[in-house]
Amino acid sequence: MNKILIIDDDRELCALIKRSVQAENIEADFCNTGKEGLQKLKEQEYQLVVLDVMMPGMDGFETLEEIRKENSLPILMFTSKNDSISKVR
Repeated sequence: MNKILIIDDDRELCALIKRSVQAENIEADFCNTGKEGLQKLKEQEYQLVVLDVMMPGMDGFETLEEIRKENSLPILMFTSKNDSISKVR
């Protein structure tokens, strides 16, 4: 079965995304910090990561860099930033 990991500091948004993908018979886990997400990726196998850019502490870009050191799975990044630099990065 397909499984995704949602990494976002907004707990309500994580729960909403999790319910939405579960309705499509996709398993989902979520965590609220980049460090927690990195730990979950070491413990379990996922087919996709949904990653927020703006998080306190380790932001989404830093988390992405750490994930890429050991894993090449698809990552969907989302943000409310509207600047060109964030979009290109």
